[in-house]
Amino acid sequence: MLVILHRSSTWAKKGPASCTLTDSQLNYITTEKELLAIEFDLEIRDKKVIENQVADHLFRIE
Repeated sequence: MLVILHRSSTWAKKGPASCTLTDSQLNYITTEKELLAIEFDLEIRDKKVIENQVADHLFRIE
């Protein structure tokens, strides 16, 4: 079980507030951290064909 401690400046200064997470919430935190740790290797190619006219036009507007 994980207990998260957090104190906000808007709360009373009595001490830290705590909340406990369920097992499914703990799995979400692990998954989110794993996704942030993944490196993506992408290659972007621009195709000069008719199908890409709208995207090309929108790109050149800015």
